[in-house]
Amino acid sequence: MINNYIKYFLAIIFFSISGLLIFDNIILKYYVNINQELYIPDLRGMYKNKAIKKLESLNLYVKVEEIPFTKESEVGKVLKMSPPPPMKIKSGRTIEISIPIDKKDILIPSFVNTSLRNSILLINNLDLAVDTIMYEHFSEFKKDAITFQSPKAGETVKSGTKITLMVSKGPPPDLFIVPDLINLSLSRAEILIIKSGLRLGKIEYEYHPQLLRKTVLDQSLTPGMSISIPAEIDLIISSDD
Repeated sequence: MINNYIKYFLAIIFFSISGLLIFDNIILKYYVNINQELYIPDLRGMYKNKAIKKLESLNLYVKVEEIPFTKESEVGKVLKMSPPPPMKIKSGRTIEISIPIDKKDILIPSFVNTSLRNSILLINNLDLAVDTIMYEHFSEFKKDAITFQSPKAGETVKSGTKITLMVSKGPPPDLFIVPDLINLSLSRAEILIIKSGLRLGKIEYEYHPQLLRKTVLDQSLTPGMSISIPAEIDLIISSDD
């Protein structure tokens, strides 16, 4: 009888100790972890897998959101977090991380003769980026118009690629712009020469019966060229005799 009491007493002690160990190592630990407060670490710029492991080690759940690539991001790296760091939260909370997906192939359009403002808007809408903007005087382009771009139109690049632009500052100051006189009548050519501030030079004739008489065939100065003095423009004119 006494032996039975002893066995019963020992069994009670054993199960009591076991229960305390289970409560202390499992239940209590779980309860403490669930209610533990912590600050969200800033994982922006960290690769996805590494960020997930870090959050899970803090007893946090992770939700991954894939987002389109932008010029401000890197593929496969955390761009945004919600809730944002360094907010204080309880463990067991779900953290959403935004990961940019692979870059897209983009066909470069032509920006030449487009205004700088519209070009920048189009570049941003295409998920590209503006790199360097250079300015230079151009007689053949309006002020603020794009005169050159790199990469060139028709090339295929990845989203986020940086575009270099050359912008016209308009004609150079105090310069004379050579007009395009080819295929004009001599009388019309003379008017344009006077308006440009230049002077009519020598006139030579070439026999071209298929053309209207006194049509400009060639000129001595290149159309669109800027010069600093009121130079003469020599002309070659068609003749039918």
